[in-house]
Amino acid sequence: MKSNILVLLLLLTLSGCSKEDEKPEVIKSEAKEITTFEIEGVTTEIDGDIIKIYAPASLDFYYWKPTINISEKASISPVINVKVDFTNPILFRVYAEDGSFKLYTTELILLEGLQEIVLKLGSKDGKQIAVDRYLGKINELNNKIQIDYSGDAVERWESWELFPFLAIETTNDLETEPANNHFIDLSIKDHQLTIPGLDKTYELSIQSSDNFIKGINLPIRREFISSNFARDAFPEYIVGLEEDDILFYTLKNQDLTNITPDYFKISDYANITPDSSLPQDFSEDVVYTVTSETGVSKTRKVRVVEKNILMSNATNGAFSLSYTTNFFRYYIATSPIVDVELVNVETGEILGSEIWQNYETEDGRFYLQMVADEMPESKTSFFYRVTLEEGITVDTHGGVVFDPDGN
Repeated sequence: MKSNILVLLLLLTLSGCSKEDEKPEVIKSEAKEITTFEIEGVTTEIDGDIIKIYAPASLDFYYWKPTINISEKASISPVINVKVDFTNPILFRVYAEDGSFKLYTTELILLEGLQEIVLKLGSKDGKQIAVDRYLGKINELNNKIQIDYSGDAVERWESWELFPFLAIETTNDLETEPANNHFIDLSIKDHQLTIPGLDKTYELSIQSSDNFIKGINLPIRREFISSNFARDAFPEYIVGLEEDDILFYTLKNQDLTNITPDYFKISDYANITPDSSLPQDFSEDVVYTVTSETGVSKTRKVRVVEKNILMSNATNGAFSLSYTTNFFRYYIATSPIVDVELVNVETGEILGSEIWQNYETEDGRFYLQMVADEMPESKTSFFYRVTLEEGITVDTHGGVVFDPDGN
């Protein structure tokens, strides 16, 4: 009896252990779909196991990096992390968690329509075409076209009687409105391009990309040269300036704190801050921001440099003398010159000279006439080292070049 009880207990124990060791069956997912396949700027469609890519006629390349979403727990091959060429079909294999897979194939479908639109400059008879051309950016999803052009180029070619027109290319020579080689008025801002055969209309934006200060003048005392670009100025005056920033040279002892430019021209269709018609404090650099019609901004500094003396053409070089040692210059200064030396630009040596005349003219300038003691043996540049009546000595950038060979 005791042995039967032991056998029964052993069977119960073994039976309990087998139930605890049993594990539930894991069911793996069999989902293996490409749920979305997207390419920025291009229409796509998943039709069964075919991924259709509708390429606009305006494209001449088919390299894209698609965004692909697949079923949860699935994987895909190949994995595309860079742009690839979809000109030829690409085969995708989507693997489900259970190891099964599904094949998808891409199909590139070329659409009819607008291939290219270019703003060119040419003669009305079409016989002359300028080198400048501006390719339109075509956005098929939003039905918009944007052409950014240089207003300076248009202005330059207008003097040659070359005017802007649209060169339009379509598939199968589809007609457009406006038509190919249509001259266009850039002052009109709202344009449309229609392809009647496709019942399609684009918003056409043609805008100037220029954001330049094309001219500026300040009502300050100067001698001939009104302004310089920083790239053409002398190093000591351009610290902190970019090469397209602007310098003015003026006579000292003027009030620069409340000056309104008497001439200011910027690119067509651009705008500027601060308002160029308002006075500014030019005792410090004034920073103007010019924003193009396309919305791109560029800053330009305007700096006024005060000097005790300004020689005529003092800011942009000297003039040459051949076979004579007589020369003259006009100048303006805080006081008249009482002594002048000619200093060799390269060696610093002094060339003997004598003042013949030095008097104030009716327009408030001074007229200086001099003669050098001798003509140098070879072409040599000199600058003026002048002493003013007020007792200061200044090296000017205006000078003279003696050239015995007449070159």
